[in-house]
Amino acid sequence: MSVAAEFREHLERFLAGLRYAHNRSGGYENCKGPSEIDVVHVIQEELCVEGLLDKTPIHPPELSVIASTIRSLPFVSKVLSDHPHFEMPDRLDYLRGFAALESKVCEMLEYLDTPQPSEASTRKSEDSRTSQATRPMLKNIRTRPRRSPIKKSLNPSERRADTVAKIIEELNVLKPGMTGSELDYDGLRRDHPRFLTFRIAGRHPELKEKVLSLQGNRRHFRLAQELVARKFGRELSTVKMDWKKHKPDKYRQGRKK
Repeated sequence: MSVAAEFREHLERFLAGLRYAHNRSGGYENCKGPSEIDVVHVIQEELCVEGLLDKTPIHPPELSVIASTIRSLPFVSKVLSDHPHFEMPDRLDYLRGFAALESKVCEMLEYLDTPQPSEASTRKSEDSRTSQATRPMLKNIRTRPRRSPIKKSLNPSERRADTVAKIIEELNVLKPGMTGSELDYDGLRRDHPRFLTFRIAGRHPELKEKVLSLQGNRRHFRLAQELVARKFGRELSTVKMDWKKHKPDKYRQGRKK
């Protein structure tokens, strides 16, 4: 397993532990306190004992910036400075701190999900540009480079909007055969095993019900946005704003989507 893959797995475990602890009604096995105590334990275990942030890959460089931001969050900074002891955090400080920490961990995962150009491909691109620059220009030959079909690396907001577009296309394919029957759902999932729709809905029953009812939904843009919000751990309002800013040109033509 590569360093980046191992770090991503560790980061996902950290996020899952935070959310589980946050949603618990009680504390750890030997602790009867509120859920914020559990979150403190998770932070101390993963960041202090396991040294998660110390393992942050150097590429892309944005990861190191986010890691530094996480360390400097007031709530996290206090928890780290109190280790191995901890005090009950103020409820408001806890809620704000947890939301900020969760957001930054999700942002780090998004950067890990964004394909990065390898050193070899970067070198090849530079060699190609050099070759184009030194090649003599010929008359009547178009010298303007064609657009590459490969998309450039996207920032997190653009990536979420791009994922909404992909899921809209998936729902367009699925809609004719999605009659509300579990048999149809299972059959379409077998026919399209790589569809993000099924991967996300399979983890969230309430979204699966909406996918099953796809034929009764005239416009499924909102459903696509809900699926993306769950995938990236963001609020629906955030994904709607991402879509408004970065949706592909074809969705800007004609009537407003």
